[in-house]
Amino acid sequence: MRIDPRLTVTIPEPGSRRYGAEPDCLLLQGLLPGDQAFLAQLEAGVPDGTEQAAGAAAGLDPERCTGLLRALGGILVSVAPVPALRSERLAGEGHRPPPAGGDGLFLGRRADAVVQVRGLGRAGALTVRLLAGAGVGTLLLEDPGRVGSADVGGAYALTDVGLPRTQAALRLAARTDPTLRVLPLPAGLPPAHLDLLLAAGRVPEAWTGPHPLLCLWPGGDGWNVGPLLVPGRTPCLDCLRLAHPELLAEGPAGTEDTAGSGAAAGLAVLQVLAFIEARVRPAAWSAVLRVRSADGWVGRLPLEQHPECLCRLQRRGAA
Repeated sequence: MRIDPRLTVTIPEPGSRRYGAEPDCLLLQGLLPGDQAFLAQLEAGVPDGTEQAAGAAAGLDPERCTGLLRALGGILVSVAPVPALRSERLAGEGHRPPPAGGDGLFLGRRADAVVQVRGLGRAGALTVRLLAGAGVGTLLLEDPGRVGSADVGGAYALTDVGLPRTQAALRLAARTDPTLRVLPLPAGLPPAHLDLLLAAGRVPEAWTGPHPLLCLWPGGDGWNVGPLLVPGRTPCLDCLRLAHPELLAEGPAGTEDTAGSGAAAGLAVLQVLAFIEARVRPAAWSAVLRVRSADGWVGRLPLEQHPECLCRLQRRGAA
């Protein structure tokens, strides 16, 4: 079982934990260190039927463990097993050095994740293939266009030319792993649950949340990955526009070069996986990762709240 990953987790005061937002939230108080260790395990997820063993490993007696499980009953969900095909295919990824891997739970976190990819040009289609290859359980695809000749060379093949981009991307994801849920999303229809929106090809005109956003686009002298924006915790898109307008200048059509889009797509997927697994903070958190097309130079450009941006005033007012 695991605590529903869609719920926000906050610690109002030492020895307490709150799941969800007020007024419909669950507040636990008077928690001992063993209780908190057990809750951390349930937040990550333990195999169904092993809850008592997990509680014992955290130092809880059976009665205390049962009481906590009873209190959490309304927000516990079953941990669906990862399909055998996917587990075998991704076995090598469990050997990453800590803290990025090695706990055996990263496959479950990826399998539970819902990621939307908006924009399925060269870079966007490559992120779909890589996310599917990495075992992200649900992918929502959004792009009203069709595959053109300029899209071929990354994820798309010549036989995809003329197909709707969503249909072609569905096919390439299914060829990678047929056990994934890959669905087309009509433009303008917000998903009910989403862990992250990956906007590929261009920066959205506006973004107000409520879902985290990662941008991936060609601009300046190469490609840009980031910033990864989380509502209420990071700067916003207007901060990016005010601080670095040169990165947002519209380039000529067909600027998604093959090598640059491949490098940027891989870098973007690393950010998505780091965010999903929640073991380390992604490098693109409040920053833009830059890939220079001319020589392959990669750099990091930090992004802070701009003094002229309204989000600074809004956050100050909320505080």
